Amino acid sequence: LPDRHAPVNALAIDPTDPRIVYAATDAGFNAGVWRSVDGGGTWTLSTAGLPGNFRLNALALDPKTPTTVYVGTNGDGVYKSVDGGRSWTPAGRTGWPEGDLGRIALAVPPGSDGLKVWAAVSGRGLFATGDGGASWTLLNQDGSLANSYMANLAADPRGPETLWAMGRGLRKSTDGGKTFTIAKGAPGGDDYHIL
Repeated sequence: LPDRHAPVNALAIDPTDPRIVYAATDAGFNAGVWRSVDGGGTWTLSTAGLPGNFRLNALALDPKTPTTVYVGTNGDGVYKSVDGGRSWTPAGRTGWPEGDLGRIALAVPPGSDGLKVWAAVSGRGLFATGDGGASWTLLNQDGSLANSYMANLAADPRGPETLWAMGRGLRKSTDGGKTFTIAKGAPGGDDYHIL
């Protein structure tokens, strides 16, 4: 990364080759998705197809197809790369919320070939796609699944319908995001940011 003070908002590691690492950075600091193929020794910036004026704040990939990578922006939407982060295209907008968006959290369940993606949109709820981002469905209207302070999702590697959401409590869904229960800590200040 060119600036050691550049804010890195999300990291993703290729589980088939841990030398391949992705880092999403903010606007104003050579924003984009940085890619390393030597475990972080050197980095290449990819901005082809990405908006230049939004914060990139989430990265997700499927361990089975790690060259398909998704990045979430703060205010614009979701972008997809099918060439390992070298170039990006906007995901589809069918079923996607309108207007300015806040933070977006992303997760890709294992074994979905990168076609299924969960996206928690700040104040809007949890959306999902099963066609690689072409169209989206609102699964859960709970706007607190992502907010301006914390927004993070994690797909459980043990099951394609198990999803974790971080917040004041650690929430777990076993039905693909339709419902959640508190797994650890009741809402009230526990502040789970990452899993």
